[in-house]
Amino acid sequence: MSGWQDPNLRPSAPKKRAISYDDIKKIIEFNTEEHSNLHEAQNIFLFSFYNMGMNFIDIAHLKWSNVTKDRVHYTRQKTKKQFTIKILQPVRDILNYYEQFKEEHDYIFPIFTDFHQTAKQKKHARKRH
Repeated sequence: MSGWQDPNLRPSAPKKRAISYDDIKKIIEFNTEEHSNLHEAQNIFLFSFYNMGMNFIDIAHLKWSNVTKDRVHYTRQKTKKQFTIKILQPVRDILNYYEQFKEEHDYIFPIFTDFHQTAKQKKHARKRH
């Protein structure tokens, strides 16, 4: 009998992977050149970190309409579950940085643009990041 047919086998929970506080601090303090790919990656990582580990695809879909005065509201792409997260000061700083591009497109982060309408176009844009 193969493992796929054994009714006694249950899938194990994914092993938790955690980054150390020292490594997080290094990422926060690392100086990057504004508008560089490294700067964008740092902002996206820290945005995820400060927003309870928000998934990359959910960050990519965030629009300015998802942000209110003190909260980020979004629907998780994978589960369609809705979340509301209080905006902490580091998140506010990241949002303030991207606000300068607000009139160019509705998305907060430069992952998708208004050009990316279909699932295929969005998948291609995700692969670039």
